[in-house]
Amino acid sequence: MVDTIFPLQLSKSLFMRGIVCRRALYFLLRNHESNKKHTASRSYLAEISAEVELLARKLFPSGVTINVKNTESKEQIDETADCIIRKVPALFGGRFRSGELCVRTDILKKAGDSWELFEVKSASSLKKAYFEDAAYQYYVLRGAGIAVEKVSVMHIDSTYVRDGSLSPESLFRIHDVTEAVRERQPLIAQEIGEMRRILKGNPPEAVIGKKCTEPENCEFKDCCWHDVPMDSILDLRGEGVDKYRLYKMGIRSMADAPRRLLSDFQRIQADAAVRRSNVVDRPKLKQFLQSLWHPLCFLDFEIMQHPVPLFEGMRPYQQMPFQYSLHLVNRRDSGLIHYEYLADPGIDGRRIIAEKLLSEIPEDACIIVYNAMSELLILRELAAAAPELASKFNRMADNVRDLMTPFRERYLYKSKMMGSFSLKTVFRALTGKNCYEKMAITSGAMAMAAYFRLSRSDDPRGRESIVSNLRQYCKLDSLAMVMILDRIEQLVNEGGSS
Repeated sequence: MVDTIFPLQLSKSLFMRGIVCRRALYFLLRNHESNKKHTASRSYLAEISAEVELLARKLFPSGVTINVKNTESKEQIDETADCIIRKVPALFGGRFRSGELCVRTDILKKAGDSWELFEVKSASSLKKAYFEDAAYQYYVLRGAGIAVEKVSVMHIDSTYVRDGSLSPESLFRIHDVTEAVRERQPLIAQEIGEMRRILKGNPPEAVIGKKCTEPENCEFKDCCWHDVPMDSILDLRGEGVDKYRLYKMGIRSMADAPRRLLSDFQRIQADAAVRRSNVVDRPKLKQFLQSLWHPLCFLDFEIMQHPVPLFEGMRPYQQMPFQYSLHLVNRRDSGLIHYEYLADPGIDGRRIIAEKLLSEIPEDACIIVYNAMSELLILRELAAAAPELASKFNRMADNVRDLMTPFRERYLYKSKMMGSFSLKTVFRALTGKNCYEKMAITSGAMAMAAYFRLSRSDDPRGRESIVSNLRQYCKLDSLAMVMILDRIEQLVNEGGSS
């Protein structure tokens, strides 16, 4: 029987999406045209999750895996039912259906006459959403006639340090959430009923909030935000007033924003947007320039943060630099010298990077980075990877200067920045160039995903393309810093309009 309320079946992922936003669920189930959007970051996260799940399975010997090559869910459901009847010791990727509700379980372990459910997460902590996630699975399993005795959530243990070969037993922490899951059953039933009711009618009204942009832009944002005006209150950045609350109160534009409620930075952004004006504090910019010296080294890293420690002595999600780009200006009248390095996937490139940087960066050079907090962490990682070089890296860290400072402190602000002081935004606002938009990789997250794909690819042509894209992206980051500093110097020397 084909259900007419949930035309695509209500899976766990759809249910969780519906918990966050009913309108998004409506569009997903009604195959809205915006539902064709797909991001590289989502693919990367899905691959990471699958890798972590495979490691978790090692804790359950003699488990049986449902054949994922069966694209028809009915075949997977039938195969799962057969495993349940045979009382296999453990079941991986089982698929169950209860009416119009369906779920794929990570791990089911046989426990006497019933089963234990394990939900595997690649995160390093137990999050609130995981309780709803597990509760929905429990609800569907019960509806499918599966007796579940215990429910647990497995997630990465951030304190684990790899010592020799990877130890799945030590990599995970397991939390018993049975009681919390059972307590949520009435709520799950209520949520499903509400979703059924909504899907019978027209799309729910758009309720604009953080969920539209966090953790990333919703694929239906353009549909829901079509009435949001230019220079909207929603464009405000940084800490301060709750812009979503103001929007709901009917305060839609920055021109109408009560200035007394805004933080100093938000006030600067709002005034610049309304007046189309810029902030150029030349004395402060000059003071920043005077803190720099030659040789100037513009340094940018790309990093991996993998839930599974890749090499000896590493922790989950530890920053591991795999690439850098360095532009060197020895004297004010000298040209640019470029150095770069990209580690081959499968090798720990930290020591190589440490040694190369020490050979390429002149002693006591001024090292310019963008966002010193993160880059200094990377320098400390390099020092840890080569302890005998630690003193040199400590001195190098003392010579780091943060090019973000003039923008974070609003010595220089343009309305085009729209409250952001990210490297890409600042570069575009100061130079008028859209170099990043033309590139295959446009962010650190995309670079991380690309390097992950590089480590998994056997296609020579595909690998060559990824390597080229990574090199171009990282090189542009360090070159962008050179151009930004040049523009700051021009503004200070002009002394007139910006």
